[in-house]
Order: sequence, then structure tokens, then C-alpha cells
Amino acid sequence: MPRTRNWLPWLWIAAVYLLLAAISWKRWVNPIVDCGREMYVPWQINEGKMLYRDLFFMYGPFVPYWHALLFKVCGTHLNVLYGVGLALVAVQAGLVFVIARRLLTTSLALLAAILFLSQFAFRPGLGNLVFPYSFNANYACTLNLIALWLVLRHSAAAATVRDRRPAQYAEETGAHRPLPQPLLWAGICVGLSLLCKQEIGIAGLAFLLIYAVVSTCHSRSAIRDCAMSLGIAVGLPLLGYGFFASQIGMRTLLLDYLWPREILGQMKFFEQHVVGTLFAPRAVLYQLGRSLTTVVALTVILCGAWAASRYVHRVAGFLWIVLITFLLIASDCADPFFRFLEHNHLYAGNLIFLLIGLIAAFRSRATPNARGSTLLWISLFALFSTWRAPLFAGISAYSSFFMAASVVVFLWVWTEWIPRLWAVIDITVWQRHATTAFTVLCLLQVGRNVAISRTQMTYALKTPRGELYAHRDIGPVLDELKTFIREKTQAGEPLLLFPEETSLYFLCDRRSPSKYYQFAPALIVNVGEEQRLIQEADDAKVRFVTVSNRATAEYGRPYFGIDYYPHIREWLLAHFHLVKTIGNPIRSLPPPPTGRFWPSEGYGIEIYERN
Repeated sequence: MPRTRNWLPWLWIAAVYLLLAAISWKRWVNPIVDCGREMYVPWQINEGKMLYRDLFFMYGPFVPYWHALLFKVCGTHLNVLYGVGLALVAVQAGLVFVIARRLLTTSLALLAAILFLSQFAFRPGLGNLVFPYSFNANYACTLNLIALWLVLRHSAAAATVRDRRPAQYAEETGAHRPLPQPLLWAGICVGLSLLCKQEIGIAGLAFLLIYAVVSTCHSRSAIRDCAMSLGIAVGLPLLGYGFFASQIGMRTLLLDYLWPREILGQMKFFEQHVVGTLFAPRAVLYQLGRSLTTVVALTVILCGAWAASRYVHRVAGFLWIVLITFLLIASDCADPFFRFLEHNHLYAGNLIFLLIGLIAAFRSRATPNARGSTLLWISLFALFSTWRAPLFAGISAYSSFFMAASVVVFLWVWTEWIPRLWAVIDITVWQRHATTAFTVLCLLQVGRNVAISRTQMTYALKTPRGELYAHRDIGPVLDELKTFIREKTQAGEPLLLFPEETSLYFLCDRRSPSKYYQFAPALIVNVGEEQRLIQEADDAKVRFVTVSNRATAEYGRPYFGIDYYPHIREWLLAHFHLVKTIGNPIRSLPPPPTGRFWPSEGYGIEIYERN
């Protein structure tokens, strides 16, 4: 490929990235769910508080302290977090392309990056990667993805050395430059990942461990590099977590924050209905049905396109795909079809695709520098990445974080593995039509994103610390509450915002009187902790408390004070009186389904003042 053409895929990725960023501009934050925590914690660290001791936090310390440093250098502003999120997405898209390029053609690798951007990174709602529910998860997955890329480089370089091709080895690995070994950098990435989010870092460590074992089987000289890489991967988190353990005690750090058994024990409903770690047999059957339906439908469409190209005209295949798309949009199937795209049911069979990739890699019996080895490591990495919800990876609420590598395997199955099942199929023609079909799906997804972003996420919530576009149902309520807080309270004054309007602490320069700042079910594990919060609020002389009808149905307990934390509710009614109602704080029955955060009757907030 001429040197100038090497830049074309990157220009396409940049163009799609900028388009999706412009469409969704400042519409990435959900101000009444976890996003508020991502603003509040680093800001409070800069105010002198210490993670875990003064701030409840269930993830690793690397990201909050890094963001606190960015706030200190760049200013405490929402734009800092926007910039971080956009940078992470850009890095992830680039990594998807370079990783896919080792397995697929350039055009298909480009398609993989575009699929990732349009269907995961910039998806509307809480699942996007620009302002995710957890920056810790986003950093951890990015670091793991970098580690995968480094492992693939190391694998290719090691295979070249074994084949005694020193000139090619120097060209591929940059041996003529004084760069550290890729495997050592991979260890650093995995170590930092463990300092970001524990379970994601563990997946990266398991992948690196297996690669190290396989590598040392090929060459004894690799033992030292692998040992150093694993030593770094384990040593970094030991140092990081060891510091906090020395401050608050190892048992407290593990059992109250990093692996809180009481909290996790109360979140079984959440794990089943939101994450997919736990599941009912009926849900598995439903999932398998979704997967089978998707595979059959897409296979029929692609087979029809191939047949039309072969027996009618080469353009007929393209027209067939366009016709099917038009029929889906124009018919009564339009709403189910767009819901299908919105919930990413296209990837419902992700686990099956990964297993196909692993089996195909093992059956190839290829040499370590062949594409079979690349497929093996990518599939294994993707499988480890989805370990929390292997059956629901792709459609889980948190799929965006760990689907980057799976997208590569997904495309390989559809463009390489499936057409090779039938010898009569011209694989080049099949890939051309598969590219067309997936491009159309990307365009439809972008159209869906435009519709949601420009018709629902329309209310501009402006504060001195940044601007965001909130959902039209909740934006006016939050804006009025923001005005009330800024007029009736002083900067830095303690407030209680129940259950999860945490973003207003940051946006209004107010704070929680406790180490708790989110009050979703299960986070305050027992009556003793409720009483502790009450005592801290009394000691801080909290004047105002707000309670919204933010529905926490995803935890199995929908309404604050009614379904959970009754002692806090009793204290509130005994010592405070209602002074204002904003919006419609009705708590409807039955409550809204999981995934909807307020009743269909409307969103509202009650403001209470101390007697």
C-alpha cells in the first residue's frame, strides 16, 4: 500500500469519531445515576479528604487521584472529564483498528473500529464511554487493551526470532531503537489496571499469566521477561493498595471497600437484571433464542446478497441489502428493530463467537506467528474480559467497557469463518456484502443516536463548573434545584441529596456531611451505618435535605425511604419539614422497569428544611 494510503483508515476513523462526538456533544452525563460520583470524588480529594478513609469508594485509587491531579492543574471543571473521556475513546478506537489489522484486512479492521465507536463508545445513555458510569472501568479496559496489543507484538516478535529472521524482527519490533520490551510494558498496564478496577484487572492478569506460561514453554530465555512482567503486574497494585492498607487496615480496605461482601450480597438482583453475572435458566433460554434469531436473520440477508450478486448482477447484492433495510424501517417491525439495535442484540451471541474463535485457533495448529495464534490471543483476551457476564456480554448494561476485542472476533466470524463453511461461496464477494450490511447497521445506529440526542437529551443544565445536556424530563427539575441550592446555601455547605443526585454536589460546590455521597440501595449496609450517617448529618448541622423519586428498580428496591433506608426516612420526617416540591415526585406503583430511572408520570424532588 502506498505511504499516503496508509493514513486513509485513520482519517476515516477520525471523521467518524468527530461526527459522533459532535452529534452527542455534552450529552454523555446521566446526572442522577453514577456519573455524579465521578465528579465528586476527585474534587473532594483535592479538598483534603482521603479515599476510603473519608470517601466511600469500591474501586481502585489510581483514577480518582489522577483526576484530582488534573483538576488541580486544569481547574475543577466538567470539561476536564469530558476531555479525558474523549481521549480514552480515541485511544480505544485506534487500538481496535491496530489489533484487528493483525487478523483482518484493512477495510474490515476499519469497520471494526467504526462498529466499536458507533455501537458502544458513543451509544446514548449510561453505557457510553465518554462519560461512563465508572471512569475506573474505562481506564482499566483501555489499559488491558494496550496490554493485548503489546502481547500480540511480543508474540509476533518471538515467533520471528524462532524462525531466525533477525532483519524482519528488527523491522517489526523496532529493535534498532532503545525501547523496553513490549511484555514489560504489558505488565505495567495490567498492574495499573488492577489499581483501577479490581475484576477487570484480574482478567488482564489472568490473560498475561497464561501468555507467560505458553511463552516460557517455547523458550527458556523468555522466562526472565515473563517473570519481570508478572512481577510488575502484581507489584504495582501491592504497593498502591498497601499504602491505603497501612492507613486504614487491610481488613477494612478489603471487606468494606474493595470486596465488600455485605454490599455484594445485597446486590444479587442488580447482578441478575443489570450486569448478567447471575441469571435465571429462563433468561439463558431467552438469550440463546435471541442469539439464534440474530445469526439466522443475518445469514439469510448475506446469503441473499451473495446469491443476487452471483445470479443477477454484481450490484444486485447491494440493492438487496438496501431493500431489506427499507422494509425494516418502513414496516411495523421498525420499533422492535431499532430497539434491537439500541440494546445491541446484534452481539447477543458474543460468547458463542468467542468459543468459535478459540476452537478455530486451536484447530488451525498454526505456528506462533500465524493468524491462528493472533486469533487465539484475541479470543482468549475477550473471553477473560467478559468473565463477569459471559452469557450476557454484548447486551449487559456495562458491555461497552469490555466489548472492544469481542468486536474484532465478531467480524472475523462473519467475514472469515462463516463463508468458509461453504466452498461454493466467493469469500471476497461475501466480505464485500458483509461490510455493506454492517455499514448500514452503523448508519442506522448513528441515526438512532441522533434521534435520542436531539429529541430527548435537550435540556441545557449550565453551572460555573460546566454544562451538560440532561433528559428533557429531568433537566428542568435539576435546574430549579440547582438554583435553590445556590440561593439558599453557602459554598461548601453540607447537604444530603437522596438518593443519587450526587452531580449537584460538584456542580453547586456543596458537599455531603458523610463519607457517603450516593445513597442507592445496598451501599449503606446496615442500621448501624444508617445511624452513623444520621449522627454525622446532625453534627454538621445539615439544614437542607432533598429526596427525589429517582427509581432504583435495578436494585430490586425502587424508592428511597419506602423500600430501603427507613431509619433515615424516619429521622428526616421527625427533624425536617417540607418547604418546596419541584416537578412531580410521585412514587408510582408498580415501579418503572429496570433501566428506567424515574416513573412515567414524571420526575420530581422534595426539599426539606430542618425544624
